Amino acid sequence: KREEGIDVLVGTPLPSTTFIFRAVDSQGNAFERAYSATLCYLSEPKEEEISRKNSVLPLHWSKTRKRADTIEYQFFITIVPGGKMSAILAKKTAGKHIMVKGPLASKTFLEKLRQRAWADVCLITQGTGISTSLQLIDYYLKTPHSPKMTLVWFVRDRHRDWEDALGLASRESVSENFRYLIVSDKEDTQSRPSLNSINHDDKTFNGAEIGYEAMEAFLQLYHSQDLDRKTIDSLLFWVLSWSKKRISEPEDMSEVGEQDLPRISESLRSVLPDKFSGSEAVSFLQKEYTSTRESALVLGRKLASTSKLFRHVSDAKKSFVDDADDFYTFNKIRREDGSRYLDRTQGLLVALCGHRSFETDVTDALKTAEVRRDQIVRFPEGS
Repeated sequence: KREEGIDVLVGTPLPSTTFIFRAVDSQGNAFERAYSATLCYLSEPKEEEISRKNSVLPLHWSKTRKRADTIEYQFFITIVPGGKMSAILAKKTAGKHIMVKGPLASKTFLEKLRQRAWADVCLITQGTGISTSLQLIDYYLKTPHSPKMTLVWFVRDRHRDWEDALGLASRESVSENFRYLIVSDKEDTQSRPSLNSINHDDKTFNGAEIGYEAMEAFLQLYHSQDLDRKTIDSLLFWVLSWSKKRISEPEDMSEVGEQDLPRISESLRSVLPDKFSGSEAVSFLQKEYTSTRESALVLGRKLASTSKLFRHVSDAKKSFVDDADDFYTFNKIRREDGSRYLDRTQGLLVALCGHRSFETDVTDALKTAEVRRDQIVRFPEGS
């Protein structure tokens, strides 16, 4: 029961830890369901548990030593109307029993987490998949050098009770390396980032000046296009822009540093369609990075000539102009070593947990956004 000398039964459950609940339905047939524990800890057995006939206590518990030896696990389980296990769980009261097997953890999943030191972790979660995401969040929060973690939780309706019970805000308050965004499927229930992260006055998100803008661009794309390639592109730009800052505009935009161009390029890619007009690009650049259209035009020409970001659809040699009738398309940008211009292959891990079809759709979109297969982890089925 030990993994690298750490008791896996007590403390934070290892990522992918599941328990199998077994019960008998009204027809007398046994059935099972898998659930993920979000927390486990030691507590001292209550007197009524000790005296209750047939009470189940750890074999090593001793009345005389009075040790806190009862292992308690916490679960978040959705009670589904008409569900077989839900109907049984809904009738359970304190002190009742149910057959449970566990904890069970996936060695393959853990090995993938440890194959390298990840710098950024993006958790894309749907519904009750939040339980397994909490395992991964707590696992990394307890490591000496935690990666920067961004949780994006997709729900049908947003409920404050769930947020409070899950303790997302408290986790964020104790770590500078964790932030979360809850996205509601209903546009009338407006999606909101974590309240501790966002500063509406100066439009910052955890201190990242472009974080607020990138988040807004992602939400707008999601509600209009769902989770397609461009939406995922925008999401990843937000995740990787956490520690980035807005550029300070020089008097001459030709003096924009080479180090700023990759971020601006990625921002333009994530917002504009594959085919866009010159005026659309200039308007975006002025809104996000410059004070005048003239400066934005100069910046656009620098992106086209120096970064080779885009080209005219009919004349590759034509200079970039601020015109609604001239259209451009993005190039596939490569570095000399053959990698993508803004490299997403270094230190980014994307963890998925949701319905099988949801995970498959997101995985396909991630691959089109040039995220490698070995950077994507899916929690074992049942967790």
